[in-house]
Amino acid sequence: MSWHANEILLRATPRALALISTSQTLRPFSYHVRSLAGHAWYRKEHEHSLPEEGLLVIRPVGTAVSFEASDTASLSAEVTNELVTYLDGEAQPPPAPLRQALAGMAATLDQAVIYYACRMWGGDIDYEYCLSYSPSEALLVTKPGGEDSLRLGLEKVGLQLPTRYFALHTREFPWDTHKLG
Repeated sequence: MSWHANEILLRATPRALALISTSQTLRPFSYHVRSLAGHAWYRKEHEHSLPEEGLLVIRPVGTAVSFEASDTASLSAEVTNELVTYLDGEAQPPPAPLRQALAGMAATLDQAVIYYACRMWGGDIDYEYCLSYSPSEALLVTKPGGEDSLRLGLEKVGLQLPTRYFALHTREFPWDTHKLG
């Protein structure tokens, strides 16, 4: 069974909600998850909460979500090279305009913004990484026996996961009830 994700995650501060709510490009793909009340936890040790304001999740990020081309001078060449090496042909890194837009969003909102990408097949991870913007760009990757990039990325937006389990990444998560209205 395969599973994949490409999404942007950030705290749902009033400024972030105002920015995303007025974006014709992002709003149709945006969700405001305020609470996990009613979530059926698989195990007690998996239980986690959300930041006080909740999370804004923009998903899926792909061809449906476009970003204006902009100057890419502030993007980290080191991050680009590390990401290309890590992906090793499994996938293309996110386009420069998206990365530049995320750095700009983090600077405008004065808060961390993360881009999370993952592809799994049969429980094996093909790739999993976070690009973190605060507003400088950093790459967090999941390596066998190493740190979990999603947990590290979510820490940057104020969410501590006690395990690798993330409620928003379950098949039954009710996305429709969290659509940004």
